[in-house]
Amino acid sequence: MGAEILTYPSAFTETTGKAHWEVLLRARAIENQCYVIAAAQTGRHNDKRASYGHAMVVDPWGRVVACCHESGADVALAEIDLECVQQVRTEMPIMQHRRTDLYGRLPPDTQTDDATTDEDVYMFGDHAVTAAQVFYKTRSSFAFVNRKPVLPGRILARIGPQVAPLATVSRSTDSSRCFCT
Repeated sequence: MGAEILTYPSAFTETTGKAHWEVLLRARAIENQCYVIAAAQTGRHNDKRASYGHAMVVDPWGRVVACCHESGADVALAEIDLECVQQVRTEMPIMQHRRTDLYGRLPPDTQTDDATTDEDVYMFGDHAVTAAQVFYKTRSSFAFVNRKPVLPGRILARIGPQVAPLATVSRSTDSSRCFCT
């Protein structure tokens, strides 16, 4: 509710990735009217598991604006235009159509913007998330680091030296980037 960018780290299998990965990301971008940035593990992990890959960036209108290649190390670059988010939300104000009589807001005591202590614990379904794992929180949500990834030692993003060759990405010159014409 108000986010401009959603991020989704993943490790879809090849079968479910081919069938669902792109369409689910495009749906999330459209229904939330924001950018979706989706990191994705790729390649064979062992004899029983291979991940689909295809990390991508989707704009608020549901268009894929950047995507990694099918396999191997790759980097996708995309320009994030926050004015596009506002334009989509102005032209199609879905939050004004929210039925608060049917679907209320989160209770006021769920999350606060107060400072956290090391003892604070948040619940994600049945799973406890420690304050050390939480890197962002608002009154109604929190984002946290997964402490038990599918493959121990793997990271989804890293700030620092380049670890994969950069792909050449052409810049769109289309002035109607946010809307179908």
